[in-house]
Amino acid sequence: MKTIANIIALLTCVSLFSACASSKPVDLGDDKTGATAQGLAAYEGAWDGYVEAYKFPSGSDRLRITLDAEGQGTIEVGDAPAIAPFTDPNVAYPATDPPSLDAEISPHEGYGYPVTGAAVHSGRISFTFWTTDLQKPWCEAQTSYAFDAGGSETEYSCLEGGGWSPTQDGICVDIGGTPLDCGFASECFNLCVCDASGCTSRRTFYQSELQVDGKLDDDGQTLVGTLLLPDSRTIRLQRP
Repeated sequence: MKTIANIIALLTCVSLFSACASSKPVDLGDDKTGATAQGLAAYEGAWDGYVEAYKFPSGSDRLRITLDAEGQGTIEVGDAPAIAPFTDPNVAYPATDPPSLDAEISPHEGYGYPVTGAAVHSGRISFTFWTTDLQKPWCEAQTSYAFDAGGSETEYSCLEGGGWSPTQDGICVDIGGTPLDCGFASECFNLCVCDASGCTSRRTFYQSELQVDGKLDDDGQTLVGTLLLPDSRTIRLQRP
């Protein structure tokens, strides 16, 4: 019996040694250097489709996504012409009439929003985009003003004095009473963030962060998922 026990122990040790000495890679999880990177490559290309039961301001439901093998790319909504770059940093960009906070933070047609944080988990791709990225060049063209907000640290804004208000005459003024374009005042206050070195677009503004989640069909040519607008909408896209 002692001999049989020794043989079993020896075979167990040999078996364990073989497993540990195997040259096959060990799957340690779904990270960006392993399965996720391979998964992102499966979504590479130009996708064209629509948002189910939803219309953008032009009346179109079209949705386009372009991704490379590393998950970098853009997402564009609707079917309107491309938005021209701003020419005057002193008026809202893009201008809406009347100025509307909902219009400012909604995704605008005619602009390819940069995709951020694309990853694949459990066979599904997900990524984020910020509607305020459209205003990034506009915000960066603004002057950063230091102001005292009553705290221990100096604060900064692209509005002198750090604030604005509408008047009974239908115009807007800054803290010092200087007239402002109302759209400019609203976008600067809500969509830009400033420090001592300048201004850029705010990525923490309410409902400016939108998300996409989707999965390929079996042939890899159809992508079905959801787009948070901020309510969840079904999206359906194909490779052209």
